Amino acid sequence: AGARWMALNMGPDGTFMYKVKGPSGERGTGYNYPRHAGSSWFLARVAARTGDPVARDAALAAIAHAKSVTRTLPDGRAFVNDPKRRDGKAWVGTTALQLLALVELDVEPELAAAYAAFVASAVDEEGVVRGDLDVETGTWPDQPEVTYAQGQGLLALAVAERGGLPVNRELDRAISYVDGGYWPQPAARLGILDEHWMCIASVAVQQVRGEPAGLEVCTAYLADVLAQAPLEGGGLNPPSGPAGGLAEAFVARAEVDRRRGIEGPFMERARAYGQLLLAQQYRPTDSPMLGNAPRLLGAFRDRPWSLDVQVDAVQHVGCALLGVEQLLTGVEVAGAMP
Repeated sequence: AGARWMALNMGPDGTFMYKVKGPSGERGTGYNYPRHAGSSWFLARVAARTGDPVARDAALAAIAHAKSVTRTLPDGRAFVNDPKRRDGKAWVGTTALQLLALVELDVEPELAAAYAAFVASAVDEEGVVRGDLDVETGTWPDQPEVTYAQGQGLLALAVAERGGLPVNRELDRAISYVDGGYWPQPAARLGILDEHWMCIASVAVQQVRGEPAGLEVCTAYLADVLAQAPLEGGGLNPPSGPAGGLAEAFVARAEVDRRRGIEGPFMERARAYGQLLLAQQYRPTDSPMLGNAPRLLGAFRDRPWSLDVQVDAVQHVGCALLGVEQLLTGVEVAGAMP
Protein backbone atom coordinates (compact mmCIF):
# COMPACT_ATOMS: atom_id res chain seq x y z
CA ALA A 1 0.00 0.00 0.00
CA GLY A 2 2.88 2.37 0.76
CA ALA A 3 4.44 1.63 -2.63
CA ARG A 4 1.13 2.16 -4.41
CA TRP A 5 0.74 5.48 -2.57
CA MET A 6 4.10 6.53 -4.03
CA ALA A 7 3.05 5.41 -7.51
CA LEU A 8 -0.34 7.14 -7.37
CA ASN A 9 1.26 10.42 -6.32
CA MET A 10 4.12 10.23 -8.84
CA GLY A 11 4.43 12.87 -11.54
CA PRO A 12 4.73 12.05 -15.25
CA ASP A 13 8.47 12.82 -15.07
CA GLY A 14 9.10 10.10 -12.47
CA THR A 15 9.36 12.43 -9.48
CA PHE A 16 7.47 11.82 -6.26
CA MET A 17 5.03 14.07 -4.47
CA TYR A 18 7.53 14.88 -1.76
CA LYS A 19 5.10 15.91 0.95
CA VAL A 20 1.32 15.62 1.33
CA LYS A 21 -0.41 17.62 4.03
CA GLY A 22 -2.73 15.74 6.31
CA PRO A 23 -5.64 15.51 6.67
CA SER A 24 -6.33 17.85 3.73
CA GLY A 25 -4.39 15.90 1.13
CA GLU A 26 -2.96 19.11 -0.29
CA ARG A 27 0.42 19.03 -2.02
CA GLY A 28 3.33 20.21 0.10
CA THR A 29 6.54 21.81 -1.11
CA GLY A 30 10.17 20.79 -1.48
CA TYR A 31 12.16 17.97 -3.04
CA ASN A 32 15.21 15.95 -2.05
CA TYR A 33 17.21 13.77 -4.45
CA PRO A 34 18.86 11.46 -1.90
CA ARG A 35 15.32 10.66 -0.75
CA HIS A 36 14.22 10.21 -4.37
CA ALA A 37 16.93 7.58 -4.70
CA GLY A 38 15.99 5.86 -1.45
CA SER A 39 12.32 5.77 -2.45
CA SER A 40 13.30 4.20 -5.79
CA TRP A 41 15.06 1.47 -3.82
CA PHE A 42 12.00 0.87 -1.62
CA LEU A 43 9.78 0.49 -4.68
CA ALA A 44 12.26 -1.96 -6.20
CA ARG A 45 12.27 -4.02 -2.99
CA VAL A 46 8.47 -4.14 -2.90
CA ALA A 47 8.45 -5.25 -6.53
CA ALA A 48 10.99 -7.97 -5.74
CA ARG A 49 9.01 -9.11 -2.69
CA THR A 50 5.50 -9.06 -4.19
CA GLY A 51 5.85 -9.01 -7.97
CA ASP A 52 3.49 -6.03 -7.96
CA PRO A 53 3.62 -4.41 -11.43
CA VAL A 54 2.56 -1.01 -10.08
CA ALA A 55 5.55 -0.92 -7.74
CA ARG A 56 7.91 -2.08 -10.47
CA ASP A 57 6.67 0.46 -13.02
CA ALA A 58 6.98 3.26 -10.45
CA ALA A 59 10.50 2.14 -9.58
CA LEU A 60 11.46 2.15 -13.25
CA ALA A 61 9.98 5.64 -13.70
CA ALA A 62 11.96 6.93 -10.71
CA ILE A 63 15.11 5.30 -12.07
CA ALA A 64 14.50 6.92 -15.46
CA HIS A 65 14.20 10.33 -13.83
CA ALA A 66 17.46 9.83 -11.93
CA LYS A 67 19.08 8.80 -15.21
CA SER A 68 17.86 12.03 -16.81
CA VAL A 69 19.87 14.07 -14.30
CA THR A 70 22.88 11.74 -14.30
CA ARG A 71 26.26 13.08 -15.37
CA THR A 72 29.01 10.87 -16.79
CA LEU A 73 32.66 11.75 -16.24
CA PRO A 74 35.32 11.22 -18.93
CA ASP A 75 36.62 8.12 -17.12
CA GLY A 76 33.19 6.46 -17.26
CA ARG A 77 32.04 7.08 -13.70
CA ALA A 78 28.47 8.34 -13.47
CA PHE A 79 26.59 10.06 -10.68
CA VAL A 80 23.20 11.61 -10.00
CA ASN A 81 23.84 15.33 -10.39
CA ASP A 82 21.31 16.76 -7.98
CA PRO A 83 19.71 19.76 -9.75
CA LYS A 84 18.73 21.19 -6.36
CA ARG A 85 22.37 21.79 -5.38
CA ARG A 86 24.02 25.06 -6.32
CA ASP A 87 27.41 24.54 -4.68
CA GLY A 88 29.10 22.49 -7.41
CA LYS A 89 29.11 19.33 -5.29
CA ALA A 90 27.51 15.88 -5.68
CA TRP A 91 26.63 13.73 -2.67
CA VAL A 92 27.89 10.15 -2.85
CA GLY A 93 24.83 8.79 -1.05
CA THR A 94 22.40 9.87 -3.77
CA THR A 95 24.16 7.72 -6.34
CA ALA A 96 24.75 4.94 -3.79
CA LEU A 97 21.04 4.61 -3.03
CA GLN A 98 20.08 4.89 -6.70
CA LEU A 99 22.49 2.05 -7.44
CA LEU A 100 20.61 -0.13 -4.94
CA ALA A 101 17.42 0.18 -6.98
CA LEU A 102 19.17 -0.83 -10.20
CA VAL A 103 20.77 -3.90 -8.64
CA GLU A 104 17.52 -4.94 -6.91
CA LEU A 105 15.61 -4.89 -10.21
CA ASP A 106 18.60 -6.07 -12.29
CA VAL A 107 18.14 -3.28 -14.84
CA GLU A 108 20.39 -0.77 -16.61
CA PRO A 109 23.60 -2.83 -16.20
CA GLU A 110 25.89 -0.26 -17.84
CA LEU A 111 24.53 2.54 -15.69
CA ALA A 112 24.79 0.35 -12.59
CA ALA A 113 28.45 -0.32 -13.37
CA ALA A 114 29.12 3.40 -13.86
CA TYR A 115 27.34 4.25 -10.59
CA ALA A 116 29.30 1.53 -8.77
CA ALA A 117 32.59 2.87 -10.12
CA PHE A 118 31.64 6.31 -8.84
CA VAL A 119 30.85 5.05 -5.32
CA ALA A 120 34.02 2.94 -5.31
CA SER A 121 36.10 6.00 -6.22
CA ALA A 122 34.82 7.73 -3.07
CA VAL A 123 36.71 5.23 -0.89
CA ASP A 124 40.18 6.52 -0.03
CA GLU A 125 43.20 4.36 0.74
CA GLU A 126 42.29 4.23 4.43
CA GLY A 127 38.75 3.07 3.71
CA VAL A 128 36.97 6.38 4.38
CA VAL A 129 33.98 7.02 2.12
CA ARG A 130 34.12 10.68 1.14
CA GLY A 131 30.79 12.43 0.88
CA ASP A 132 30.96 15.26 -1.64
CA LEU A 133 32.48 15.19 -5.12
CA ASP A 134 33.68 18.39 -6.76
CA VAL A 135 31.62 18.23 -9.95
CA GLU A 136 33.85 20.49 -12.07
CA THR A 137 37.03 18.48 -11.50
CA GLY A 138 35.47 15.06 -10.85
CA THR A 139 37.64 14.66 -7.76
CA TRP A 140 37.05 14.08 -4.05
CA PRO A 141 38.47 17.02 -2.08
CA ASP A 142 39.62 16.74 1.53
CA GLN A 143 36.55 17.00 3.73
CA PRO A 144 35.25 16.03 7.17
CA GLU A 145 34.10 12.45 7.61
CA VAL A 146 30.33 11.97 7.59
CA THR A 147 28.54 8.97 9.06
CA TYR A 148 25.89 8.95 6.34
CA ALA A 149 28.57 8.75 3.63
CA GLN A 150 30.29 5.81 5.31
CA GLY A 151 27.08 3.88 5.90
CA GLN A 152 25.45 4.55 2.55
CA GLY A 153 28.70 3.92 0.69
CA LEU A 154 29.38 0.67 2.53
CA LEU A 155 25.82 -0.48 1.86
CA ALA A 156 26.08 0.29 -1.86
CA LEU A 157 29.42 -1.47 -2.20
CA ALA A 158 28.06 -4.61 -0.52
CA VAL A 159 24.99 -4.66 -2.76
CA ALA A 160 27.14 -3.94 -5.83
CA GLU A 161 29.33 -6.92 -5.01
CA ARG A 162 26.20 -9.03 -4.62
CA GLY A 163 25.20 -7.87 -8.09
CA GLY A 164 28.54 -9.00 -9.57
CA LEU A 165 30.09 -5.55 -9.94
CA PRO A 166 33.88 -5.24 -9.44
CA VAL A 167 34.10 -3.32 -6.16
CA ASN A 168 35.67 -5.95 -3.90
CA ARG A 169 38.91 -4.03 -3.17
CA GLU A 170 37.08 -0.88 -2.17
CA LEU A 171 34.65 -2.92 -0.09
CA ASP A 172 37.60 -4.59 1.64
CA ARG A 173 39.03 -1.20 2.60
CA ALA A 174 35.72 0.20 3.79
CA ILE A 175 35.10 -2.89 5.94
CA SER A 176 38.57 -2.72 7.41
CA TYR A 177 38.06 0.92 8.33
CA VAL A 178 34.69 0.58 10.06
CA ASP A 179 35.93 -2.45 11.98
CA GLY A 180 39.15 -0.68 12.90
CA GLY A 181 39.80 2.98 13.66
CA TYR A 182 36.40 4.39 12.73
CA TRP A 183 35.62 7.68 14.52
CA PRO A 184 38.54 7.54 16.98
CA GLN A 185 38.10 10.10 19.76
CA PRO A 186 39.83 10.84 23.07
CA ALA A 187 38.03 9.55 26.15
CA ALA A 188 36.89 13.04 27.15
CA ARG A 189 34.87 13.34 23.92
CA LEU A 190 33.13 10.00 23.70
CA GLY A 191 29.98 10.20 21.65
CA ILE A 192 27.85 8.24 19.20
CA LEU A 193 26.60 9.88 16.01
CA ASP A 194 23.68 8.82 13.81
CA GLU A 195 24.66 5.36 12.55
CA HIS A 196 21.39 3.87 11.31
CA TRP A 197 22.90 3.50 7.83
CA MET A 198 25.81 1.57 9.35
CA CYS A 199 23.35 -0.93 10.82
CA ILE A 200 21.61 -1.34 7.45
CA ALA A 201 24.99 -1.76 5.75
CA SER A 202 26.18 -4.33 8.29
CA VAL A 203 23.48 -6.84 7.38
CA ALA A 204 24.15 -6.34 3.64
CA VAL A 205 27.85 -7.05 4.19
CA GLN A 206 26.92 -10.13 6.21
CA GLN A 207 25.04 -11.50 3.22
CA VAL A 208 27.96 -11.17 0.81
CA ARG A 209 30.90 -11.81 3.14
CA GLY A 210 29.41 -14.09 5.81
CA GLU A 211 30.14 -11.63 8.62
CA PRO A 212 28.67 -8.15 9.21
CA ALA A 213 30.81 -5.02 9.07
CA GLY A 214 30.61 -2.11 11.47
CA LEU A 215 28.58 -4.20 13.91
CA GLU A 216 30.23 -2.73 17.01
CA VAL A 217 29.49 0.78 15.76
CA CYS A 218 25.89 -0.21 15.03
CA THR A 219 25.42 -1.88 18.42
CA ALA A 220 26.85 1.13 20.27
CA TYR A 221 24.51 3.42 18.35
CA LEU A 222 21.46 1.31 19.21
CA ALA A 223 22.49 1.22 22.87
CA ASP A 224 22.69 5.01 22.80
CA VAL A 225 19.19 5.43 21.32
CA LEU A 226 17.53 2.53 23.14
CA ALA A 227 15.38 4.87 25.23
CA GLN A 228 13.73 6.12 22.02
CA ALA A 229 12.71 2.64 20.89
CA PRO A 230 9.21 1.32 21.64
CA LEU A 231 8.37 -1.69 23.78
CA GLU A 232 5.62 -4.14 22.98
CA GLY A 233 2.49 -3.32 24.95
CA GLY A 234 3.67 -0.17 26.69
CA GLY A 235 5.85 2.89 26.96
CA LEU A 236 5.79 6.25 25.23
CA ASN A 237 5.95 5.60 21.49
CA PRO A 238 8.15 7.73 19.22
CA PRO A 239 6.82 9.64 16.19
CA SER A 240 6.47 7.23 13.28
CA GLY A 241 8.08 9.33 10.53
CA PRO A 242 11.37 10.03 12.30
CA ALA A 243 11.28 6.49 13.73
CA GLY A 244 11.42 4.81 10.32
CA GLY A 245 15.19 4.88 9.86
CA LEU A 246 15.81 3.90 13.46
CA ALA A 247 13.38 1.01 13.04
CA GLU A 248 15.38 -0.19 10.03
CA ALA A 249 18.51 -0.17 12.20
CA PHE A 250 16.92 -2.33 14.92
CA VAL A 251 15.49 -4.66 12.27
CA ALA A 252 18.89 -5.05 10.59
CA ARG A 253 20.60 -5.73 13.91
CA ALA A 254 17.95 -8.33 14.80
CA GLU A 255 18.50 -9.97 11.40
CA VAL A 256 22.24 -10.27 12.07
CA ASP A 257 21.38 -12.21 15.23
CA ARG A 258 18.73 -14.32 13.49
CA ARG A 259 21.21 -15.44 10.84
CA ARG A 260 23.64 -16.40 13.60
CA GLY A 261 20.97 -18.34 15.47
CA ILE A 262 21.13 -15.95 18.42
CA GLU A 263 18.14 -14.90 20.51
CA GLY A 264 19.31 -11.32 21.01
CA PRO A 265 17.57 -8.30 22.60
CA PHE A 266 16.85 -6.55 19.29
CA MET A 267 14.03 -8.80 18.06
CA GLU A 268 11.57 -7.48 20.67
CA ARG A 269 12.24 -3.90 19.63
CA ALA A 270 11.88 -4.79 15.95
CA ARG A 271 8.47 -6.38 16.59
CA ALA A 272 7.38 -3.35 18.62
CA TYR A 273 8.40 -1.07 15.78
CA GLY A 274 6.34 -3.17 13.39
CA GLN A 275 3.24 -2.73 15.54
CA LEU A 276 3.85 0.99 16.01
CA LEU A 277 4.47 1.72 12.33
CA LEU A 278 1.50 -0.28 11.08
CA ALA A 279 -0.75 1.70 13.40
CA GLN A 280 0.28 4.96 11.70
CA GLN A 281 -0.99 4.01 8.25
CA TYR A 282 -3.82 5.89 6.58
CA ARG A 283 -6.43 3.23 5.84
CA PRO A 284 -9.68 3.27 3.82
CA THR A 285 -11.70 3.61 7.04
CA ASP A 286 -10.01 7.01 7.53
CA SER A 287 -11.46 8.34 4.26
CA PRO A 288 -14.43 10.27 5.74
CA MET A 289 -11.96 12.37 7.76
CA LEU A 290 -9.65 13.18 4.84
CA GLY A 291 -9.96 16.02 2.38
CA ASN A 292 -8.41 14.17 -0.56
CA ALA A 293 -8.22 10.54 0.50
CA PRO A 294 -6.30 9.11 -2.50
CA ARG A 295 -3.44 11.50 -1.76
CA LEU A 296 -3.00 9.92 1.70
CA LEU A 297 -4.33 6.35 1.79
CA GLY A 298 -1.61 3.73 2.20
CA ALA A 299 0.98 6.19 3.50
CA PHE A 300 2.20 6.59 7.08
CA ARG A 301 1.43 9.59 9.27
CA ASP A 302 4.50 11.50 10.32
CA ARG A 303 3.65 11.96 14.00
CA PRO A 304 0.58 12.34 16.26
CA TRP A 305 0.67 16.14 16.17
CA SER A 306 1.47 16.33 12.43
CA LEU A 307 -0.64 14.25 10.08
CA ASP A 308 1.49 15.04 7.02
CA VAL A 309 3.12 12.36 4.91
CA GLN A 310 6.63 12.67 3.50
CA VAL A 311 7.95 10.28 0.86
CA ASP A 312 11.16 9.37 2.70
CA ALA A 313 9.20 8.44 5.83
CA VAL A 314 7.14 6.01 3.74
CA GLN A 315 10.40 4.63 2.34
CA HIS A 316 11.99 4.03 5.75
CA VAL A 317 8.82 2.71 7.36
CA GLY A 318 8.13 0.44 4.39
CA CYS A 319 11.67 -0.95 4.34
CA ALA A 320 11.47 -1.62 8.08
CA LEU A 321 8.19 -3.51 7.64
CA LEU A 322 9.68 -5.62 4.84
CA GLY A 323 12.38 -6.67 7.28
CA VAL A 324 9.97 -7.27 10.16
CA GLU A 325 8.02 -9.73 8.02
CA GLN A 326 11.17 -11.80 7.48
CA LEU A 327 12.04 -11.67 11.18
CA LEU A 328 8.56 -12.87 12.15
CA THR A 329 8.37 -15.70 9.62
CA GLY A 330 12.03 -16.73 9.62
CA VAL A 331 11.68 -17.26 5.87
CA GLU A 332 14.10 -15.35 3.64
CA VAL A 333 12.38 -13.64 0.71
CA ALA A 334 13.54 -11.27 -2.01
CA GLY A 335 13.48 -7.60 -1.08
CA ALA A 336 13.02 -8.16 2.66
CA MET A 337 16.51 -7.07 3.62
CA PRO A 338 19.05 -4.69 2.04
